[in-house]
Amino acid sequence: AAEAHTLSQERARRQSLEAAVAATESRLAVVSSELHTAQRAEETLAETEARGAAQASELVVEQQAAAAARGSLENMEGALAASRREAQDAERAAAEARAQHAAAEAELASVAPAVDHSAAES
Repeated sequence: AAEAHTLSQERARRQSLEAAVAATESRLAVVSSELHTAQRAEETLAETEARGAAQASELVVEQQAAAAARGSLENMEGALAASRREAQDAERAAAEARAQHAAAEAELASVAPAVDHSAAES
């Protein structure tokens, strides 16, 4: 009877240990799955951060290109304004030259009859 009782206790202990091992293995499987999920999440986060850094770098390059384009545009606008001033100066010089030419023609026209009259007298 004592031996049967010991055997029964031993069986109960073994079943209890087997149940504990099964529960531990089950918990280990859950933790392993959670760890795998966390690793995938970390990888995804790293990829997202890398893409974000690349996009930020591209944005900096685009901003630099836009600043260079603005600078170039400002230079072209300055050159255009200088060309317009030069054209206005040239138009004023041409108008002044036309006025001087007209004055010279008027003076010549006023002197011509006197020259013709002098030539006729000689």
